[in-house]
Amino acid sequence: MRDNGRIVFKGDRNGLYIKMAQGVRFDVLMRELERKLAASGGFFRGAEAVVDVGDRVLTTEQLLTLESLLEQKGGFELAEVLHEPRSTARTCVGDDGARLVRRTLHSGQSIHHDGNLVVLGDVNPGAEVVAAGDVVVVGTLRGLVHAGAVGDTDAVIIAFNFCPIQLRIADVISRSPAEAQAGRPQQPVPEIARLQGGVIVVEEYLSNADCQPAPFSGRS
Repeated sequence: MRDNGRIVFKGDRNGLYIKMAQGVRFDVLMRELERKLAASGGFFRGAEAVVDVGDRVLTTEQLLTLESLLEQKGGFELAEVLHEPRSTARTCVGDDGARLVRRTLHSGQSIHHDGNLVVLGDVNPGAEVVAAGDVVVVGTLRGLVHAGAVGDTDAVIIAFNFCPIQLRIADVISRSPAEAQAGRPQQPVPEIARLQGGVIVVEEYLSNADCQPAPFSGRS
């Protein structure tokens, strides 16, 4: 069967890069992807896959479908989804235009994105995450995170375990004081950092909770 270019594979010893064509229905792309994975004969099995969806907006259900197909039919782990938005307008946390990075960031590594950014892993000391929109870390945050990097004062930072070296939201910078870290509960809980009155404050991330925010000594 002739390659119609709807799904393009580029593989090497480090993994597989998959490019999706624009203007094609998602279900058609998934059938094409399944066909190509079957034809590969498991050649890249065990490697990581990076999927470039262009300006396509994947829903959560579509993202899960893609991840399941790669794992079950190809033996890949979905490491990252590359998304190039049509504009840099900010969307809210949880909107489907976010860039997904599925790995832990180690010292010396950095990720920059012009929208919302979700990290499925830890951000270790010496690692840097910079986003024009919101940042969500589904893991432990110990490095530097800058949300609202182009001046969005409504941007937020959410982490499942909040132990940052430095936080930035828009042009406000904050360092995590040692006494605040020493007083944190041993059992980590998700927390959210946002700007209030020109200061970065952190509070427990509960949708229906009446929490008192903890100041992080932000400065302009």
